[in-house]
Amino acid sequence: MAMCDVGQGDGIVVRTTAGHALVVDAGPDPDAMDRCLDHLEVDVIDALVITHLHDDHYGGVVRAIRGRALTALYYSTSEESPPREVTEAAAAAGLEAERLTSSTTLDLPQIQVDVLWPTGDTVPSEENNASAVLDVVVPTPDRSVTLLLTGDIEEDAAAALLAAEPALAEGGVDILKIAHHGARNGGTAVLEAIAPSLALISVGEDNDYGHPHPVIIDALARLGIATARTDELGSFTVEVVGDTVEVRTLR
Repeated sequence: MAMCDVGQGDGIVVRTTAGHALVVDAGPDPDAMDRCLDHLEVDVIDALVITHLHDDHYGGVVRAIRGRALTALYYSTSEESPPREVTEAAAAAGLEAERLTSSTTLDLPQIQVDVLWPTGDTVPSEENNASAVLDVVVPTPDRSVTLLLTGDIEEDAAAALLAAEPALAEGGVDILKIAHHGARNGGTAVLEAIAPSLALISVGEDNDYGHPHPVIIDALARLGIATARTDELGSFTVEVVGDTVEVRTLR
């Protein structure tokens, strides 16, 4: 997988097969996301998931799909409908944007994706808490690797997620995408409960929000969780070699 440096936003790429990928969010900067996908040699987006409808997660969507085949586009939101950029991106690919629910099935080659949040028919009223949370299982030659992608969920949604999905704490995950760019309101409950081997933070260098917050950084250090950040590394890839998780910059 790769985490693209899109500034203060999210842009995540999980390879499915050669030249194909699942893309989760497209950052605020169209050029940054386009460059990252070019560097990763992604020609086909098997599914594009916009976790929620804040600009730092969907702003780059038009350039993300330009010159690439798009098979499906999904989104989660507390709003009634997606913005024009998302609907036009889907239409350009001959598709309709589909709202994600916990019953949505993403039919992707090689990898397994489960939508863990929002649960049931209840849609949170706050947009960050409407973020889609994805449990992604990626096979590797040595073992399967589990990723938990959390969008921008805040503490109350994180607590509800853990209550609804006790298997997360029981089985843990290998790699956790820290919610909301490491903001304090993302809390520490998820990372404390699942104890990942690696935490990823997508965050803009010298951003105006103070992300990632010292509370989050201190918790990661206290728990001994290795961390990779886009403000420090730029775009980077994560690969599993045997029992080792390796982070490599794309620079």
